Amino acid sequence: MCREGEICRDGECTKLVDTFCLSHVDCGPDMDCFSNHCRIRPSPPICSCQPHEICHHGQCYPNAECTSMYCGKGSYCVNGKCVNAIGVDCTNDICRGGTVCINSVCVMDPCPGRCPPDQSCRLGECRIMEGTPCVTECAGPFTCIDGRCRRNDCAKRVCQLGEACEGGQCNRVAGRFCTWAPRDCGEAFDCKENQCVDRLTPVTSALPQQDNRLPN
Repeated sequence: MCREGEICRDGECTKLVDTFCLSHVDCGPDMDCFSNHCRIRPSPPICSCQPHEICHHGQCYPNAECTSMYCGKGSYCVNGKCVNAIGVDCTNDICRGGTVCINSVCVMDPCPGRCPPDQSCRLGECRIMEGTPCVTECAGPFTCIDGRCRRNDCAKRVCQLGEACEGGQCNRVAGRFCTWAPRDCGEAFDCKENQCVDRLTPVTSALPQQDNRLPN
């Protein structure tokens, strides 16, 4: 397991803190790029507020006047009034009203639902996910592998019994020749007598043969 400020790349922990960067996406999900250097992002204040309260700078405040109040994008309700969420310092606070934190300032998210399938919105910008640094999370259909987002078209694919997803397609695996299940068969399969066998396949026992011989 890697320490804070590190990610796993090719099976080894690589330090990201203080490395050169051009934008936040060069640093990973838990860090920001300041003055062309990756810095660990400070954790936002944690509140344990009641349903009628709101969390602001780590403190709970009454929010009864905002129960039936509707505020448009880029604003949020405080004491019964809609206040501007754009431009708010988010160094030690969260952004509200559909805004995202970029360079410690809340700005409107410019790419909600507008990124191509092979891209994802990160810190307000559409970014190509393939090869993007990651720790644990990548937007589908990408999976975090060795510290990088890699395309995985099988992430949410459900195949029938005896099949496995390969390259985004369900292929018949049961009965395939094998010598080692993890390599030749894939997950949920065992290699028995050089054939891939689905672990979920019910075991059928041979029925006893009926004795049709006449009694003596």
